[in-house]
Amino acid sequence: MPCDTIVTTNLKWAETTDTSMLVDALEAMGYTVEYDNRYRRGHTGATTVGDEYIRFRRGSEVGFYHASNHQMTVRNGNGTEEAAIKQGYAKQVVVRQARKFGWQINDWKTNAAGNPVAVIKRRA
Repeated sequence: MPCDTIVTTNLKWAETTDTSMLVDALEAMGYTVEYDNRYRRGHTGATTVGDEYIRFRRGSEVGFYHASNHQMTVRNGNGTEEAAIKQGYAKQVVVRQARKFGWQINDWKTNAAGNPVAVIKRRA
């Protein structure tokens, strides 16, 4: 790929997407997340959705998530961001559900298909 090529990845998220989990996933992946004036994380980790967007950055990659239309754009990545971000979001869903039921995630492993699998300890 020529050095002046810009790779843009566009993702459409469901209207039911939990934005705070999406932010947690991005942060866990090493992105720095910045909030628009009308989009800030609350004291308990809850996110208040405004009309604008969040911006996130990791190295030369920069992205935007528009809360009003659930559209995400990532620029200057290597084209694999969609799968990685969706996988990061799925991990956050598992983490939240484990916490909800009082379970402990001991480790993440990769199965034969290359997918992450949580090793969970249930409460007794």
